[in-house]
Amino acid sequence: MKKSFYQPLIAFGLTLSGWIAGPVILAIFIGNSLDERFSTKPWLLLTCLLFAFIISNVGIVLEGKKLIQKIEKENNSNINKHKE
Repeated sequence: MKKSFYQPLIAFGLTLSGWIAGPVILAIFIGNSLDERFSTKPWLLLTCLLFAFIISNVGIVLEGKKLIQKIEKENNSNINKHKE
């Protein structure tokens, strides 16, 4: 059975969504609980959100690099098949 061309795109989109939403949701919960514990509202929440932003960006870049490498590998194998 042939894989549809859009299936990898959907998987990539879901992965990127996870890299965006996951760290932000965790940062909100952790930041709010730390702010309540230490009475520092909203500074620890903002700090956690900053770290979540950095983590999200690093994750998105790494996933993008993986996808680019996969596409280049597939293109190279297709080129080699056509040469034969």
